[in-house]
This record gives sequence, C-alpha cells and structure tokens, in this order.
Amino acid sequence: MNQRLGWDFLKRLPKIPIAKTISITTALFWVFVLTKKFYTFGYYDWDLAFFTQATWNLLHGKSFVSLVGINYFGDHSYFFTFIILPIFYLAPSALTLLYLKVIAFAISGFLLYRIAVEEIGETPALYFMILYFLFPGNIFGLLYEFNPEAFAPPLIFLSWYAATKGRFIQFLMWSFLLASIKENMLLLSIMLSLYGFSKSPKENRNPWIILTILYSGIFLFLIFKLIPLFRNLPQHAFLVRYGNLGESPADLLLSPILHTQKFFTAIFNPINYSYLINLFDYLLIPAILSLTRLLPVTPLIIQHMLSIHYPEHTIFYHYIPTISPFIFLASMKTFKKIIIPTHVRWSKALLNGFYILAIFSLCTYAPDIKNRLNINSDTQETIARWQLINKIPTDAAVIATFNYLAPLSTREKLYSFHKVYDKAFQEPAQIKHSELNTLKAFTLPEDVHYALINLDDAWLLDRTAQKEQNTLGRIDNFYKDSLWKIIGRTKRTILLLR
Repeated sequence: MNQRLGWDFLKRLPKIPIAKTISITTALFWVFVLTKKFYTFGYYDWDLAFFTQATWNLLHGKSFVSLVGINYFGDHSYFFTFIILPIFYLAPSALTLLYLKVIAFAISGFLLYRIAVEEIGETPALYFMILYFLFPGNIFGLLYEFNPEAFAPPLIFLSWYAATKGRFIQFLMWSFLLASIKENMLLLSIMLSLYGFSKSPKENRNPWIILTILYSGIFLFLIFKLIPLFRNLPQHAFLVRYGNLGESPADLLLSPILHTQKFFTAIFNPINYSYLINLFDYLLIPAILSLTRLLPVTPLIIQHMLSIHYPEHTIFYHYIPTISPFIFLASMKTFKKIIIPTHVRWSKALLNGFYILAIFSLCTYAPDIKNRLNINSDTQETIARWQLINKIPTDAAVIATFNYLAPLSTREKLYSFHKVYDKAFQEPAQIKHSELNTLKAFTLPEDVHYALINLDDAWLLDRTAQKEQNTLGRIDNFYKDSLWKIIGRTKRTILLLR
C-alpha cells in the first residue's frame, strides 16, 4: 500500500516505532497540561470532584456522594469505576483520574492507527492517528473535568474491530466493559452487536442475536428500575432533559411513534444543525460518505439532539470523544474507497488537505481552548491558595466554591457552595426539574466547620449579577452566620472556620 502511494521512502528510515512514539508524546504533553491546570485551580465545574469523591468513597465501602447529595449509582450506572479502584488505591487523587483519561485517549489513538494500518496502510494510518489527536472535540473532552466516558473510546475501537472480524468472545469481553461505563454505552454495545451479526456467517449469528437481546434487557432494567432505585425516585432523574417528549422512560423510548411531531421538531431544531457541523468538523463529508460505519453511534447522536440540556449540543464537554471514533472509522473507509492507482496524488493531497483544515479548525477554536485551559499564571496567588487548603484537616467536612472542589475531593464530606444559594437546590419548583433532584432543599450540615470561598467564582458572580432577591438573601445569610470566622485569605479567597 505504501509503495503504491509513493511513500516507500519510509523503508529507508530507521525502524522507530513512530506511532507509539507519537502516542506516548501526546500522553506526556496532556499529562503536563492537565497537571498544570489542576495545580493552578483551573477546573471550574464539579465533575472531576464528584468522580474523585465517589471513587474515594467506594474505596471506603460507601457509595453516597455528599458533593451532589446522591448515591453514586443513582446518577448513572458507573460500574466501570470498580475496575479502576486498585489504581486509585495506590494514588488516591483527582490527578489519577485525569492521568487515566489521558492514557485512555492515547491508547484509543494508537488503536485507531492499528486498525487503519490494515485498511489503508501505515503512512495514511499515521495521518489519521495524528488527526485524531488534533480533533477539536477530543481536545475539549480532555480539557473538560472528568467523566467515566473517557474510558469508552479504546473499548469502542476494540469492540468494533472484534465485531468486524466476527470474534464473538473478544467482542463479548470488550463490549461488556464498554457497557459497564454508563447505561447509554449499552446502546453502543447493542448497535455494535448488531454490526457483528451483519458481518458474521449465517451459521454463527445466533450468539450475536442473543447478546443483543441480553444487552437490550439490561439497558431497560437499568433505566427503568436500578438507577431510579438507587436515587429513591420513581424514574430516571435525567429524563428531565427530555421532558418535552413525555414524562416517563416509555414516553421517551416510544416518542417517534407516540409523539411524532414533538420528536421530529426536537430533531430538526436549528441548534442541531450547528451541533452536527461542529461535531463532524472537517470530516463531515468523508464521514457521511460511509454512513454504515456511523450507524452504531446514531443512538448517541439522537440522544444529544433530543436533549434540552445545552452542553449536549456543543463540543466543549465530555460527550464528543464517545462519538469521534465512529467519525474516524467512517472517514477512513471513505478514504480507502478513493485510494486507487489512478488517484495517488489526489489521496496524498487529501491527507495534506485534512491537516490544513485541522490546523485551521484549531486556530478557530483557539479562544475556547485558552478559556478552558484556564491556567493561572499568578504563581504567588496559587501558592497562597494551596497554603489555605493545607490548613484544612484531610478528614474535615468542607464547603467550597467550584475551583477548590477537586483539590479537596478525597474526603467523605465535601459540599459545593453554590448549593447554598442556587435556586436549583433551594426552591421546590426548580428542584423538581433538576437532574440532581434529591426531593428536598439543600441545608448545610452542622458538622461542616470549614468553608473555602473564591469571591471571583464565576457561578457566584453570575448569580449575584442577576440580583434575584432570594438568591442574594441566601448568600447574605451564609456570610452573616456569626459562627463563621476568617482564619486565612488571599487576594480574592477566604478560608472560614466555625
């Protein structure tokens, strides 16, 4: 293949494992970046803290997560967390989850390369691997906090490869691990099982059908029974994101039939056009030209298109890395179709064109990347903030603003300051429509003796700027509690003790 493309010059180069070198270099780069981001308090949401505290609690035999006030498995079916517990035991820190995310990303890129070598040759495979590492949706997935879905991409590639080769036992193992990450990953396992069915000889198809039925049953059991049971709710809490389609899981699953107009109105919402364009980016046309490889991920794309949750319509969160493997597999198949002797120059030009588009795309997103890096260059302020954190006993109950949650998350009792004042956690009408619904307003437990407040916290500034009387009143009531005393401060952060 390389000779046919005119790239046989590679044989004259030293036998260096280029793909492994690129993967390891990529991993080391992101380890450095995310470590810097962590130590300069660059995480301004609570997902990283949530999963760190949940993992820490599981190590200690508990599944309740005080940060959000729910059972960990009442949020989603994060059973894959048990697999990483031994690693977390050796290094119980939020950084461990970040490093595991980076490793999973590097491995997934290398697996794409190995698959591509078989299909399109070594050098084009290197092109696609590097493009995968530079893909905007993947980069934003790395920059955003943490979610167990970070472990999905390598398992997607392994499951897909096993399905295409008709290797049922291998597929069973990889797809089961994929399904254990989160309940919606079961949708991928189901679709990939059907994909394996279509690729297998007729006499070997029965196991694939049985597995598809089994996975479908597990999916329904999780969303209808087990997850709501862990949450003490009548139904899955995240159904509020699809409230426009009905009020029960059955309404949502059957919405194309029961609520046809609402379903297609949601699908063809103008916001979804920009979402799809941003999702596929410069690979939109090559991916669409190989639709069969996009079919397995269709349920996830539809899930995001139907949701009223704004982050699901953007590429800035953790949702895209579970979709991008299929975008690259589809684009790779399209590329293979045009690699014929009469089109050698075109193929080489196309790969170089992808690189130009990739660089252009990254330049376009440069401001967003910089904002989400959020690395503080004020070294003295950073040191002062860590000194405040070190004043808090490791087993003490703490309430803190967002950017301090992750550094404080390896403890049983941690609370987010925004729950004190935000109406989504204080007013019954708002609580009811929150996916973090706990059926009651948040009250600060009496055993919380430390509060670490960043007065420049973006969420706090946004809520105070709205000047809602109830919100401002709740903030004032917290500060006016005579038991709180300032025991430390930096330029814009205060440490309180009561």
